[in-house]
Formats: sequence, C-alpha cells, structure tokens
Amino acid sequence: MNAKKWCIGLFSSIIATIFLIVSIVIYVDPYVHYHAPVVDMNYSAKNIYINDGMTRNCRYEAIITGTSTSGGFSAEEAEYIFGKKFICVPFPGESLKKVSDNLQAGFDQNEDLEMVIWGLDPMWFIAEADWLKYEEYPEYLYDDIWWNDVKYLLNGDVLTEEIIVPILRGSANQAEHINIGYDDNEVLLSDDENSSGGNVLALSNYDRPPKETSFVSEAETMEMLQNLDENLEKNVFSRIEEHPDVTFYIFFPPYSILWWDSFHQKGEEILNRRLYMEQVAIEQLLGYENVRLFSFTDNYDLTCDLNNYLDDVHCVDEVYTWILQKMKNGEYELKKNNYQKYMKNISEFYNNYDYDSIFEE
Repeated sequence: MNAKKWCIGLFSSIIATIFLIVSIVIYVDPYVHYHAPVVDMNYSAKNIYINDGMTRNCRYEAIITGTSTSGGFSAEEAEYIFGKKFICVPFPGESLKKVSDNLQAGFDQNEDLEMVIWGLDPMWFIAEADWLKYEEYPEYLYDDIWWNDVKYLLNGDVLTEEIIVPILRGSANQAEHINIGYDDNEVLLSDDENSSGGNVLALSNYDRPPKETSFVSEAETMEMLQNLDENLEKNVFSRIEEHPDVTFYIFFPPYSILWWDSFHQKGEEILNRRLYMEQVAIEQLLGYENVRLFSFTDNYDLTCDLNNYLDDVHCVDEVYTWILQKMKNGEYELKKNNYQKYMKNISEFYNNYDYDSIFEE
C-alpha cells in the first residue's frame, strides 16, 4: 500500500513539475509562439526562432526586415521617427525568399500592416529564387500543429538559457538598443567614442582577396541576370504588387569601401557588372507607385570611414538610426529623374578609388 502511494505521489509530482514547466514557458513564451511579449520580460535574440512569432502575434503597423545588414535597427527608434508601431524581424544570412515568406505571413496575420522598411541586399541578387541558407528551420515554431510544440515546451535549453538565466541576470526588456536622444542634423558617427565599430575592427574582419584581372562571360552574366529577374519577381515584386496600399521603404544597405574593394580586386569588369545589376533592380523598383527607394552608397563619408563598420558590410548601430532619419526626411531617395546621375557618380567613384590606401599603415 505504501509503495502504491509512493508511486502515485511520484507520478503526481512528475505531472505537476511538467505542468509547472509548461506553464512557465507558455507564460514567458521567449520565442513569442503563443502570444505577444509580456512587458518587462527578456526575449530571445535568436531571429530564426522568434521572427515568426513576432510576425504572427505582435500588434504593429509597420515592419522592418531584411538580412543581418538590417539587424541593427531599433523598433523603438523607428516608432519615434515615423510615428507608427513597429516590429523588427531580420533574418541574418538568409535569402530574399525567407524574408519574403515572413512578410507574407505578416500580411496574412495583420490587416493593420501599412508600411514595410526592407533592406534589400544586392549581394543576394544573383542567388536562385528558392535558395535558403538553412536546410532546416524549427518548424514546430512555424506551423499550427499543437502536438509538436513539446519540442518547445519541454526544451531544457529554452527553460534555462531563455528564461531562468535572463531572469537571474535581471536583464532589461528585449535585446535592442534604444537611443532616442539623437540630433537629426548629426550625419555621422565616426567620432562617437561609444561606437562599437572602428577601423581596426572592420579591417580585422576583412580578408582581402588577391588582385586579379577577371573577365566576365556573356553566359555567366546572362545566368546572373536571369537569377536577378526571377529572385526579384518571385520574392519582392510579388509582395509589392499584392499589397498596393502598403508603402514599401526599400533601401540598399550601405556596404563599406572594403566590400567594393573585394570587387575591384577581381577586376573592372566584375565591378561594373555588379553596378549594372543594381541599375537593373533600380529601374524595375521605380516602376511601382507604392515603393520609395533609397540608397546611401553615394555618401562616401559613410562608406569610406571604417569607424562606421564592424566588417565589410555591417554598420554600427548609430548608422541605422541615421538611415531611419534620412528615409523619413526623403533624403537619398532614388527617383526616375535622378537615378542615372546616382549610377554615374558611384560608378566613377568606386572604379577610381585608391583602394590600396586603405591598407597603408
């Protein structure tokens, strides 16, 4: 009899413990799978785990998305500048397809979505339209099948790393920077002692390719242009066309002079093909009335000052604040009457820059 009571007690304790763990995970919900974030709780910065939940469960009027080159934006800063409720859902290293699929989920779940800020990375222009970086995603967080949620609800790493440890650390709400007290006239950031980038850091994260003179073949160029057309048509233009009442603020992330050096090292033809592909994308994007297109590539004070960068393509956080300001003010906007001048200017600059001077001591 005592053994029976002991077994019943043990079983009851196990069930109670499981119920407690499940209840804590559901309440905190660090991957925002069941509900919007709880105020003053710390939330995961693991984008592939949290982005779908943010898109489905948060209330917002605008969304910031893109790859890791859009990861430095602050939703709070965007709200302050544009006067709308934002979420920020970047997909580091991912393709246009994954970003586009997530945007569609946002449109499906949120009738109030009226604005998209989209960092459109030229580096992915030549990728195949259906290419994905990750072969597998945590599908239990992306689907509506309740029984596979056990992988989330009874996950030891989720309980310890995403709930217990952050609570014990007393961390503030979500791992986002907030810097509202900026000066709208302060263009750049290289003299900011608190900047997380720097010339030495950016250079240390850049592996300069050897100098060569590569030539482009017509077949290779045609394949790249075909990929560009298919990628844009399937993953970008389709979203724009399906939602004519939504304003798309699309911008090309301002890659540093190091990124341009990597093309220059391969030869003039390689660099100019890259420029031509950007022009093709610009001309097509400017055909949409609900698109506002921006590029900061011709701000050479920005792109040539490595104190604004962490590596060849990722900016310090302050640059993202600056980008939001400029887009709100309509600065650096490409239009049908100025894009050709823009292309001419950046072509001349990046073809003739003294790249070797970057690496001189």
